[in-house]
Amino acid sequence: MTIENLINKLCRLQQQNISKFDKFKNPLLGLISPSWYFSDSVRLFQGMELSWKNCEKTDFVSRLANNINEIDISIPEGSTFESNFCSWYQPYHYIPRDKWGVHIRYRCLQTLSAEFYRDCPNLTNNPIDSAQASFFYLYIHEFFHYLIENETTSIELECSDPLLYANYLSNIYTKVFNTNECIEEALANSYLFERSNLCRIEKQYLKQKLLNQLPGYNNFINYSDSKFKDGLIQLIAQIMKQRNHESNTKIIHVVERDEFSNIFSLENIPIWIHQIPLHIY
Repeated sequence: MTIENLINKLCRLQQQNISKFDKFKNPLLGLISPSWYFSDSVRLFQGMELSWKNCEKTDFVSRLANNINEIDISIPEGSTFESNFCSWYQPYHYIPRDKWGVHIRYRCLQTLSAEFYRDCPNLTNNPIDSAQASFFYLYIHEFFHYLIENETTSIELECSDPLLYANYLSNIYTKVFNTNECIEEALANSYLFERSNLCRIEKQYLKQKLLNQLPGYNNFINYSDSKFKDGLIQLIAQIMKQRNHESNTKIIHVVERDEFSNIFSLENIPIWIHQIPLHIY
């Protein structure tokens, strides 16, 4: 099923249960700074295949590479890379849907590019590859969140229950975010770590970088290799908490899907770049 068909079916199911679904507001608004969440953005890769080769041809990679020696990679005191939300995944469960997909702050791409250019063993002094690596580093992590929403949507359609994802995001994910209990962020980083070859970041360097992240994110190491499937089982069980009588069959079905295997397709989903924060008074 195409993503367009999946979203259309979800829309119809939500409309049939509008009184129940209406009470759920997008919980990301409570996590991401409104100045970035509502800021203007430009869509990338529209009408073209997402690939390393095509990424190299884009204007934003050229700009990153050309200015890479001038970029200040320091992080302001009192802030951290993850809590400033360098990127986020906007689910299509919530209205309006015109900006669903992966959102990335351009400034964070600059910082990452310069950091890889100076420190990553296989990217040192290679501005183009460093710029591309920074993009795929953020994209692959967020792509995992997209996969989780897709799998949950498929279960919702099968069960005629449009509230599973919204319930999970509002009542579980947001409450454990930035703690070691946040399984989804740990799995997203584990998914990225096992695909270091796709973002072309030396694996040991990537491992250390991810270990230095905030709680939850840095817990990826506990879900590496064969433990990834165990973590995925835990996450789907959390999402299906309110449908315990159906959980076991659905969980096994989800974790055995190809989307979570080592075969990774650089699937085109909407990608948005934010350059300037919105001034909110």
